[in-house]
Amino acid sequence: MNDISDVARLYFKLFDRELIALLLTLPRIYAFLLTSQLFAPSSVPRLSRTAAILSLSVIAVPINLVHVDSFDRTVPSYALYFLKEFAIGFVLGYIVGWVFWAVQSAGAFIDNQRGAAIAASIDPLQGHETSPIGMLFSQAFLTYIFTTGAFLPIIGLLYQSYVLWPATSGVPIFSDVFPVLVLGIADNALRIVVVIAGPIVAVMFLAEFALAMVSRFAPQVQVFILAMPIKSGLAIFILIFYFSRLLPFAADQLGDFEPYMRQFYDVMRFSPGDAVPSAPDAPPSLAPAEPAPAPAGP
Repeated sequence: MNDISDVARLYFKLFDRELIALLLTLPRIYAFLLTSQLFAPSSVPRLSRTAAILSLSVIAVPINLVHVDSFDRTVPSYALYFLKEFAIGFVLGYIVGWVFWAVQSAGAFIDNQRGAAIAASIDPLQGHETSPIGMLFSQAFLTYIFTTGAFLPIIGLLYQSYVLWPATSGVPIFSDVFPVLVLGIADNALRIVVVIAGPIVAVMFLAEFALAMVSRFAPQVQVFILAMPIKSGLAIFILIFYFSRLLPFAADQLGDFEPYMRQFYDVMRFSPGDAVPSAPDAPPSLAPAEPAPAPAGP
């Protein structure tokens, strides 16, 4: 037993700076993964989630290794540091997590329009109640981004945050731009919900309108009993062809949070002596770009 204690003491003495750097890295990555739904506690086992967090943190240790000597190793400093880093990771995860929430909400919107919202259950990925198609969208989208590597830019920007906002930096002073940034993210999420669910909801609306016209001219026919199965059949039929475009489109939206992330870094670097950061960039347009006009002839 004494030999094990001596080896552990020697290990901590030899790798003291590396262990402190790992400790400085963990809170932000843990909060980020917890909020962004990439490794939801309800769907990923604790051991696997811990291994993933440690693996991602080890890569960022060299970034924080240069800040170890300037870190005050006292209990109050550790407490304030963990609180600050967890808050930063939470906000970064929120900026990324809106894509997952938008995809799931689009499925819930479709289920609500076809009358299947009563069949809601708990989504194991996000931990709250959702509809069957909402759960399908959520799990299929998460599987898609991991199988195609679409999550790699997210991890890259997380590592970049340690360069733009070092772990040992002080508590930021938020400006009036921060609420505008948060509301802009929510606005973009609602826009994606409408774009994803819009075609299917429009077809179901036309089907219900046709049934209403039949009921108007043939009152003795109880067409509304058939409304839910007809709309459900149309929704599933469209999804067969729509799914191949839905998932790539949703994965492309993960790149839209980069302007918001840059603006968040500007807000975090804001201090009374700095210039006030500008308003967030307008969200990218979801419509295809218009071709450039042809050059005039000689």
